[in-house]
Amino acid sequence: MSSENVKTTTTPTNEEELDCKIGHCWDKLYYCYTLGHQALHYYRYGTKKDCSEQWKDLKLCFKVKTKADDVAKKMLAERQAEKDALRGDQRSSLDVWTERDAPPANFPPQDV
Repeated sequence: MSSENVKTTTTPTNEEELDCKIGHCWDKLYYCYTLGHQALHYYRYGTKKDCSEQWKDLKLCFKVKTKADDVAKKMLAERQAEKDALRGDQRSSLDVWTERDAPPANFPPQDV
């Protein structure tokens, strides 16, 4: 087995996690507004997906590019802490559906 075919994976460090890439933020925002993503969210939760968090990420990314490294890292760390706090408050798709103990009445349908 040659060493050329072996790929190693590395875990990102804190420095890499706090990096902001405008293209990545733009892609996430674009994906949020796509028909497939909106349909999936509507199916799971019964509402349209709010993409304001992706807008905040993109705007922050533009702001960070003009700041000094230490200020930028602080801004990104604050945003990450804010996103982590919001993640705990979000509904799960499991909250929408109810589990049945028995099949519904007239299942399978006999009058078809």
